[in-house]
This record gives sequence, structure tokens and C-alpha cells, in this order.
Amino acid sequence: MARGSGLQINPSGATVGSLIVPQHFENPTPGAFVGRERELEQLRERLAAGERLLTVTGPGGMGKTRLASELAAGLADGALSLPARWFCDLTEARAADELTATVAHALEVPTGRGESLPEKLGHALSARGPALLVLDNFEQLVRVGGGLVSGWLRAAPELRILVTSRERLRLAEEVVFELGPLELPAPGKRAEDAASVRLLLERASRHRAGWSPTSAEAPILGELVAKLDGIPLAIELAAARLPMLGARTLSERLSERFRVLGTGARDGADKSRTLRATIDWSWQLLDEAERRALTQASIFRGGFDLDAAEAVLDASKSSDRDTSVLERLESLYDKSLLRAEPGRFGLYLSIRDFAEGERPDDEHVRARHARWYVDEAAKRLPALGEDALEARRWLLRERENLAAVVDGAPDPADALRAALSLEPLLSAQGPFEELTALLDRALARDGAPEVLRAEALLARGNVHRQAGRTDAARTDLEAARACADANGRDDLSARALAGMATVDLVQGNLEDARAGYERALTLHRAAGDRVHEAMTLSAYGAALAGGGDLEGAREVEERALALHHEVGNLRDVGMTSAFLGNIAIDHGRLDEARLYFADAAAIHDQLGDRFGQAFTEANLAIVDHRQDAWESAIGRYDEALRIFEALGARRYAGAFIGYRALARMESG
Repeated sequence: MARGSGLQINPSGATVGSLIVPQHFENPTPGAFVGRERELEQLRERLAAGERLLTVTGPGGMGKTRLASELAAGLADGALSLPARWFCDLTEARAADELTATVAHALEVPTGRGESLPEKLGHALSARGPALLVLDNFEQLVRVGGGLVSGWLRAAPELRILVTSRERLRLAEEVVFELGPLELPAPGKRAEDAASVRLLLERASRHRAGWSPTSAEAPILGELVAKLDGIPLAIELAAARLPMLGARTLSERLSERFRVLGTGARDGADKSRTLRATIDWSWQLLDEAERRALTQASIFRGGFDLDAAEAVLDASKSSDRDTSVLERLESLYDKSLLRAEPGRFGLYLSIRDFAEGERPDDEHVRARHARWYVDEAAKRLPALGEDALEARRWLLRERENLAAVVDGAPDPADALRAALSLEPLLSAQGPFEELTALLDRALARDGAPEVLRAEALLARGNVHRQAGRTDAARTDLEAARACADANGRDDLSARALAGMATVDLVQGNLEDARAGYERALTLHRAAGDRVHEAMTLSAYGAALAGGGDLEGAREVEERALALHHEVGNLRDVGMTSAFLGNIAIDHGRLDEARLYFADAAAIHDQLGDRFGQAFTEANLAIVDHRQDAWESAIGRYDEALRIFEALGARRYAGAFIGYRALARMESG
């Protein structure tokens, strides 16, 4: 085919030596090009800037081939004109001679006697002038084909080469363009505006003309594409099932993603027709050590850092353990099987599920994973003062790993410790049901020390109380106290007594509540537990206020606030400030109350304490309500109720719904 005649297309089924060359390129490609406009422009800019070797990397199914074909199709004219363009699909090539044969066929270069074929191709490419050679699916040729690519670039000064590969070539002239997932819906934005959802809807409408999601399904679309990691192949496979199953059913069944997503188009390459096949293609290219590292890394949830990897991944066959783990992670990253950002690694869910399926049930891996995260949590908790902020950040990062320990730890004690480690985070920002479920599962396992079980019963009783389940709370707290007493743990017994006193307070048993708090305070002081003494003192103040002793309540709360400051318990500084605001409201000192609530809100915002934020916002609504600022009051009630409902704090939501209804009625 003559130079300048446009895109070169290899005929389907043409034979080159022993290699069958499939059809390499269709223009236009079926289906709209969705969601990669920015990446397409970035590649054009790179080529226009003079880059000669671009390698687009990414996991299988990320859309590398489609992006490359779209780029090649658009370079016939414009500011960057490359009239001669060839697109070579190297899926079936395994050796250097098969690579050269495929390129020779695309360029219509004869493979007869004379100079070597790589040299012939270099001369042919040089003779074509400004040109683009696309080498698609190069990952299995990285070790045998890199030298050929460098040679062709030297031989043809006007040639540009675009490679798609799951692994970079590691050549000096190479510029790597890492292709990530499609954009996921942003919080507070319409799901349909995100590229991942647009692709899902466009492809689903191709499978069933006229289909569109119902109004009830629209909010689920963002959840669906997030579970698919924003990977285009996974989204396209899901789109084929979406009109039939509906968004909710499809999302719920993605725990069985490889079965549910089925197969793609019959004319697609075998390795890309199913999600499992495209991951298996990468798996087959790994050596044994890389496979072992990938399967063991699949135990992590929500990402992991290098320290965790070094503790959990088995490098016993390596002479240099630290270097070996880092090198294995780097190798998996280079092969697009591992995600990496500064200081943290992770697996796409589809790759993790595949690798987990290849991993035998190795109790040693689960034990190392559990022990690492339980020990790391113990270093950080309980946390007071500035340490509380760092502990919260760590818990947010490792929340999913700790939750996985609850179910996966071989030792039931580690399961309980992991659940208890999450209590400070989940009791502050919810959802309460998640914390309850974790404690339920950990407590259901036999074999943990009794004192540890008492701590877990105490934690579950308190979360039942926050959620408004007072009978369940009392049952757990009584069981925790009995266990603590039987094991001589007066400190735990005091905390259980304080919890039961709060249940009495909620149920209106003020005398029992005050007596319970007084007994708990005596035990706290005997044990020298000033942190819980301050917490119980603050609750005692609320009981006094409930009985009408506002001056006594104020004096107790101020003592509690001073003690919270002394021990560095920031969260309860905020809560006690809010209680003092409540007392100021009852005294009619609304401006003073607003100042207390402002102090509390600043602390809760700093800590990311959603419960504290909702409690403070609801009480500021009461201040606005008392001052006839109806619009502000109703807005604050709405925001507080939204958070309480998201947390699962039914007791508080129920209380403030009545206040909001009254404000709406009084506002006219």
C-alpha cells in the first residue's frame, strides 16, 4: 500500500509464516468513544511535542487498545499529521520473529532472502517519512521485543511508536502513560455526569434500544461502577446485563463478578471476552514468586503500605527479605497488577478477587495479616490529645483491613481486638450498625479470653444504647459487668455501671441513674482511671440537669470539662462543652449557649466526629428556634437529622424530629 494512502489494515486471516494475523483495526470502532477525551488529548500533545516512544500501560480491560485505535484514526490531518499509520495487534505473537512478521505484514514488506527482516523493516519505516506504528498488546514481548523497537526508532528518525502493554518496556527513550480507571461519580454530583456511568448507560442502551434507568435505579449507578473499579471492560460487560437484571440486583450480585458479568462480543479477542480471561492473561505471564506475592497481597482490604507488606507477604525463599518484598511489589506494579500512590499500594477489586481465588486457604497468611493490624492498632489506642487525630487518620486508612481481621483471623482474640480497635472511629462517625455487626461476629467466636469478651460486650452495649436499643444495651452491659467482676476487673465493672446508669437516664429512671454514676465514680477513682472518671462525671451532670438541679449540673460539668482537658480527651471536651450549652439553654442564656456550641463544633469538626457534629448542630437549632430564627433552625434540624439517620442514631433522630415539627408549625 502506497505511502500517504491512510490507515493500514491487515486483512483478517492473512498468514505470515506460521503466524495467523487477525484483523487489526476497525475504523470506526463500534460504540461511542466515551470518557477518555482528556487522555486522548494528552497523547496527542505528547506526540506533537516530539515524543517518539509512548507506552500506554494499565491492567487488562482498561481501554488501552480502544484509546490507541482512536488516536491513530484521528491523525490523518490536523496540526499533527501522520499520514502513514499502522496498527498491529500482537495478541498471538510470542517471539521476536512473530513480532517482526506481524509488522512486516502491516507494512507489506516481503520476508524473503537478503538482509535480516528487522533491518528491512527499519529501512521501510524510514522510507515512509512521518509515520505512526501502533504495537498493541505488547506485554508478552517485553523481554524479546524491546531491542527491536529501539532499533526501528534509530533507523527511522521520523517514526513514532505507540505501544499498549500491561508492562512498560524499560527503554531509555520510552515515555510511560499510565491509563487509570474511568472517572467515578463525585460526592454531591449527578452520577450520570461521570464518565464511568456515561459509558455504562451508552453500552446498555446498545444492548436494548430505548432502555434507560428508572428514577429509583439512578442513585445505584454510581455504586455499581465503583464496585467495578471504573474499569471499562468490566463496565461494558455489566452493561450487557443491566437492562435485564436492573441496577440493584446487578450491584448486589457483584460478589460473584466473574460469573455475573459473563462474556463480551463474540468477535473480540479471547483474552478480552471475559473479565476472568483478561486477568488470567496477565496471570500466565507471572513467574512463581510474583504469583505468590499477588495471591498473598489479595488478603489486604482497602490498600496497604510497605511495612504491612513486609510483615504479611512471605519472603522466606529470599535471602534479602526487605528488598525482595519491595522488588516483588514493583514487579507487580510494572505489570499493571498493583495500584500505587505515594506510600500505599492496592489491588483493583477484580484483580483481588481473581488472586484470592488462586490463593489456598493459608492460615499463616491470615495470622500474619491479623497480628500486624492488631499490633499496630494497639500502638495507637487508646489515643488522647493530638495522638487522637493521628489515630483517627490511621483507623480511616486501615478500617477495611481491621474489619477483614474480624472474619479472617485464626485467633478469636485477634478478631475481638480488631473489632474493639474500630469502636472509637465507628462510634463517632458510624454507621452504628457496622460496629454492631463487627462486634456480633467477633463475639460469636469461642475461645477468646473472658476479659476481652467483657470489653466487647461493653462496647456493644454502648452502641446499642446510642442506637436507641436500650433493652439490648442493658443485657450486654450487665453481662460485661458480671464478667468483669468475676475476673477482678473493677475498671471494666465501673465502665459497665456507668453505661447501665445512662440506660436508666434514657429510660427516665433518674434516681437509679444518679446512684449508678456515683458507684461508678467511686470505682474509677479507686482504679486511678481519670479518663473514664471524667466521662462518667459528665454523664452524671446530665442526670442532675434532668432532675432540675441546673446549678449542680453546671458545677459537675465544669469539673468534668477541666478533667477532660487535663487528660487530653478532645472528643469529650467537645461533648461536655455541648452539655454546658444545654444547661445554658435551660437557664435561658442563649448567647452563652451558642458560644459553648461553637467550641464544641470546632472540636468535632477537627476530629471528624459525625455524631458530635450532629449533636451540636441539633442544639444550635434549638437556640435558633428559641430566638425565632425559623429558617436557620429548620435547616439545622434537617442537617442534624440527616447525620443521625446516616449514623443509625435512632434515639437522637426520634427526639429531634419532634423539635423540627414544632419549629415548622410555629414558623407558620
